[in-house]
Amino acid sequence: MNQPKKLPVYQSHKLVQAVKIANMERLDVTASLIIYPAEKDIEPFTVDLRYLVRHNPHIGGYFVRYEDGYESFSPANAFERGNTLLSDREQAPPELAVSASMTRVTQEEVDAEIVAEIYLNTDPDAAEQAAYRPGTDAAAARLSASCLTVCVLVLSNGHKAVGINHGPVRPEAQDVAYGRYDARQQAVEQIWPLLGFRLRDRVAASEQRHAPAATDA
Repeated sequence: MNQPKKLPVYQSHKLVQAVKIANMERLDVTASLIIYPAEKDIEPFTVDLRYLVRHNPHIGGYFVRYEDGYESFSPANAFERGNTLLSDREQAPPELAVSASMTRVTQEEVDAEIVAEIYLNTDPDAAEQAAYRPGTDAAAARLSASCLTVCVLVLSNGHKAVGINHGPVRPEAQDVAYGRYDARQQAVEQIWPLLGFRLRDRVAASEQRHAPAATDA
């Protein structure tokens, strides 16, 4: 099932194509996901496991495609506050400047900050050093440790955000895709406050520049 080439166009500070998600269906064979658009004239389409793990889409939110082809997901409230649907008759508007009064970090900014993501799984058999308490079932301990999944997100300035999924209680229930998803979500959670701190610095600098000059009493 192919993705539609054209989606409804919305306007923010950049043009994006987007569609509201009415329903989703997971395909067990390929681990991909079928997205059913709320717009009845748009056929369902599939996204791969990488999209699913990276963006964690959910029903009611928006599948978003940017002008450069990058695909993302946005919660409904955030998307609808910042975007206006264009009619078919409307021409593309002039390039819009990003508002200097923006006061919140967006999911798009978080996604754009990530330049690399690396997943590490423990291989106890390859470990250079391992120590076991006397009487411990070493094979069982190695199997448990093998369920550990580490996600390293490298940001644009070289900083690293790290998330860890410790795996299920029973190793035989290990779900690699979910382990990666959960580890990545934990790493992403560390990025929000970092960008919030950066944004607060910009807001504070702007407030200082526009503050009225102090006068002598």
